[in-house]
Amino acid sequence: MTTLDLSPITRAHSQVLIFGESAHATRGFKYEIAALLRTLRNKGYRHFVMEMFSTDMNALLARYSSSGSGETELLAHLQANWRWVEQSPRHYFDLVTAARQAGMMLWGMDLPLADYIHTEDPWEHSRRNEHMVNTLRQVMARADGKLVVYTHILHGSHYVERRQGELYQHVGLKELLLKAGGGLQGANPLLVELVGSPFCMAVNDCIEGNTKVEVDARRSGRAQQRFLVRRPYNFKDPDYLLHLPQLRYQP
Repeated sequence: MTTLDLSPITRAHSQVLIFGESAHATRGFKYEIAALLRTLRNKGYRHFVMEMFSTDMNALLARYSSSGSGETELLAHLQANWRWVEQSPRHYFDLVTAARQAGMMLWGMDLPLADYIHTEDPWEHSRRNEHMVNTLRQVMARADGKLVVYTHILHGSHYVERRQGELYQHVGLKELLLKAGGGLQGANPLLVELVGSPFCMAVNDCIEGNTKVEVDARRSGRAQQRFLVRRPYNFKDPDYLLHLPQLRYQP
């Protein structure tokens, strides 16, 4: 992996670094972030907090973080609930493994699945975000290191959802952290959206991203490079885009 200057997104006054993947099924995001975790650990990020696990799994995640036990249960959870493509559970678990090997403490931050899957509550996305921020508050209260958060970009940033013809505005984690009291005033979150890596259903069945950054990278010969793009400041949306190599990974 080529060197990536992380200094723009690892500021001394910021306690929370949020990576938002633009698609859950994309393999490359997991392995690119996994490769950055040792560097982030050396910069003081001691906690790795994930959407993919609920808070009622935190005892299991703590045990795995400290001893490596519980691998079977964690992988079974991912296989049951995060199979976007056939190998998605393994991709996520390899990210989990990388966090443990980097010396990070693992946390789940979402509601238990039964509390939101197949519900008809149009505000369930907002309820999940509020629950996630409450979890981040608890982790920050330990005061023993910064947090890396891994989630979908639609949880990190402002999200407008249409349900049965009605629009629902959901406040994202970045905005909630900026507004939160009770010990989170120092969070100063930075939100980074992951783009570039294509979504692949099979070896020769990949969809390239069509954001302006991705299209411009292909046109300028930078498609296989890693680079950060700073966005105009908006408290609701990403601070940076992290463009990753547009490689046709196997799923």
